[in-house]
Amino acid sequence: MSPAGAARALAFVVVGAVVGAADVTTTPIDGPSTITRLATATNGQAVFGLDGTDGAVHMVDPFTPGRARQVVTAPGPGVPRPVAIAVIDSSVIAAVCREGDGWQLRTWRMPPDQPAAAERPLQSLFLGVATGGADLEVDVAVGRGRDWIAVSGLPAPLAPVLRAPLAGVRIGPLTSRSCPVIADGVRPVAVAVGPRDELVLVERDTASGVVVSYHDHTGRCVLRLPTGLAGLHDISFAPEGTALWVAGNDAAGHAGLWRLDATLRNGRQGIRPELVLARSAFRALAAPTERVVVLSRGGGGDASAGSVERLDLPADENRDRRTESGRDGGPAGPAAEGGSP
Repeated sequence: MSPAGAARALAFVVVGAVVGAADVTTTPIDGPSTITRLATATNGQAVFGLDGTDGAVHMVDPFTPGRARQVVTAPGPGVPRPVAIAVIDSSVIAAVCREGDGWQLRTWRMPPDQPAAAERPLQSLFLGVATGGADLEVDVAVGRGRDWIAVSGLPAPLAPVLRAPLAGVRIGPLTSRSCPVIADGVRPVAVAVGPRDELVLVERDTASGVVVSYHDHTGRCVLRLPTGLAGLHDISFAPEGTALWVAGNDAAGHAGLWRLDATLRNGRQGIRPELVLARSAFRALAAPTERVVVLSRGGGGDASAGSVERLDLPADENRDRRTESGRDGGPAGPAAEGGSP
């Protein structure tokens, strides 16, 4: 985005009707009940889940029952364990992995007839050594053009955001150059890719609460907005960017699936969170189509409380109606007037 465009960042949005629980249908999905992370390809053709109990990766099909299968085996002793996943293409998956205090970014090619062996990755890149850190705050995302990959939320002293070029399925050197500068008191807890291929971070800010920030390919922040939520566990854009979904809770304790809508008041852009479906213990989400969201609930060792569900939204939820300047809409995000990302 040009400086002029960034200065006039307005909502490039699609209007969505306010949705209530009565408008949403939920369907259980086949697969492990202990999924704690979800990822989908940018074309939405497949959804993958990370089993929080053993570190195996599974394909979960939200549309065809009985097609769930393991695509990467559970790591054995001494093998780095995945903590976050992203889809490079329908046959290659990437994972940030941890073994003790050592961190790696690994990829596997997923054969159609059997799972890939966790101990035999297609590629393995060492990220560094760091003690502590919360595994669920580490995240990874692949650009819409499948030409870059980013890792966020690694514990100090590692860089909070790393980025690397992608050439086919091959990952180049990871570096903090051209990455967002994270201020003191701010920690990234999730990463996604915006409609214009922006790097989008969810940040926990001691001063501003939970914040969503958009960054261009140089790492420059073009938009940063408080979400109005007290906690946020995961974030996902619909494939065409028509909605920005998050799993989290507000200060009053209302938890579930939220849609973050853009608002414009007195020339200033903001975010209005809309609770779409009230549910407790949501862990992760992915949006394979414009009107379907896949959510995992519970898990992480408590199989009896865990589930993976498909949420079908009403047909008019993401109607393609561009807003005029000054009106509300969704999703929140930058758009240039006379500029380009």
